[in-house]
Amino acid sequence: MTIHRIPEGKTIAYVKGAPNVVLEGSSSRFTVEGKRPLTSGDRSRFQAVNEKLASGSLRVLALAYRDLPDGYDESHIVRDLIFGGLIGMIDPLRDEATGDRDLPAGRHPDGNDHGGSARHGRRDRAAARARPRR
Repeated sequence: MTIHRIPEGKTIAYVKGAPNVVLEGSSSRFTVEGKRPLTSGDRSRFQAVNEKLASGSLRVLALAYRDLPDGYDESHIVRDLIFGGLIGMIDPLRDEATGDRDLPAGRHPDGNDHGGSARHGRRDRAAARARPRR
């Protein structure tokens, strides 16, 4: 999370994190038409996109923001967020992470508990072990 005071005097919190956590704290979403309520259908659609990205071995983060009131405290930051979207990024394994490791089921080497990325993480580690070292 990052907090910025912009020249107009407003204070804005920018948040990134696990999609399910950020979605849970969001009450609206950002669209080209402006801020709109975040419906259960929107949540389901974003969760499906999250699943699709994670199943493709991407690390997925959600982005959100909100204007903070004067005299805000931490409890203001984690609620009424405006959901901005999801990003999926390639997060290649480090050389030291490519060795044989027994990870609990559903645990990805980057700490992500998403089952889809964990399955693909095991596949990626196997492919990395098969690559010739330089």
